[in-house]
Amino acid sequence: MLLECKNLCVGYTESEYVFKNINVQLDCGQTLAVTGINGAGKTTFINAIMGLLDTGCYISGKIHACGIEITQGDGDEMRNFRRSMVSLMPQDVAGSLNPLTKIGQQIRSAAVISGKYKKPDNFICCEILAKMGFENPAEIFKMYPHELSLGMAARCLLAMSLITKPSILILDEPTASLDRTLKNEIIDIITDYSLESGCGIIVVTHDESDLLNFNKLTVLNMGDKNDKNRRAVQKLRQ
Repeated sequence: MLLECKNLCVGYTESEYVFKNINVQLDCGQTLAVTGINGAGKTTFINAIMGLLDTGCYISGKIHACGIEITQGDGDEMRNFRRSMVSLMPQDVAGSLNPLTKIGQQIRSAAVISGKYKKPDNFICCEILAKMGFENPAEIFKMYPHELSLGMAARCLLAMSLITKPSILILDEPTASLDRTLKNEIIDIITDYSLESGCGIIVVTHDESDLLNFNKLTVLNMGDKNDKNRRAVQKLRQ
């Protein structure tokens, strides 16, 4: 099992919790969708899994991920976990790429930081770009972020997330700024990678239609009181 949360409660004050009693599991090749209205605690949940909560947070329950008890992990253990076992693709596609550095160098740096490559060469970086659907990976390799369209930038950011070969891939609204065609392309890449590698996927989304493309789906609905959204999520669970 890649991830297990038992009776997880997180709050920013002693008397008020953001969420309580979350119980979920994630196995190899499975997808956990985290949905809910703004303020429901989706980002807090992701930060809890990655061990990035503020030291002033109140947390109870257990989080086990990749053999580590996150709520009790020490500094070195957690740094290694975030470096090589879990990868996050943030929501801000354009803002997450360094505008002063070529795409190839950014992908190579992500590979080096993961500790899974002694010295990643250009071929490895171009290979991951090819898997993202680029027909001209060697050209993309030499480009700066401002030379890319939003969809191209999203695929490059995904390449940086996947070259680390994570056990758990976290996607924070991965298709929020993309049109329907680009959304489908990105989701297809993610699902293919999960099937090929056995990687577990955690996807935070407001768009329930994105979830229809994921197999072995578990939906965690974070305190959403919207009837329309609740009915959509219940339909996905069937």
